[in-house]
Amino acid sequence: LTARRSRRLARAQTHAALRCGAQSVSLFDHHLDLGAEPGRDLLCADGLHPSAQGYALHLRRLVPAIQA
Repeated sequence: LTARRSRRLARAQTHAALRCGAQSVSLFDHHLDLGAEPGRDLLCADGLHPSAQGYALHLRRLVPAIQA
C-alpha cells in the first residue's frame, strides 16, 4: 500500500513539475528490486536510505538534467 501511494505521489509531483517547466528525473528503477542483489548494495543497512553506491546512482541520473 505504501509503495503504491509513493509511486502515485511521484507521478503527481512529476506532472506538476513538468507543467511548471521543470525537468523531472526519476530515481526509481522499475527493473531493479532494491531488496535483492545487485540492488541490495544501493541501500544502507536500514534498508530504506541510499548507500554511497545508491547516491552515486542518483547522481549519475541527475547530472544530465543539471547540465541541460
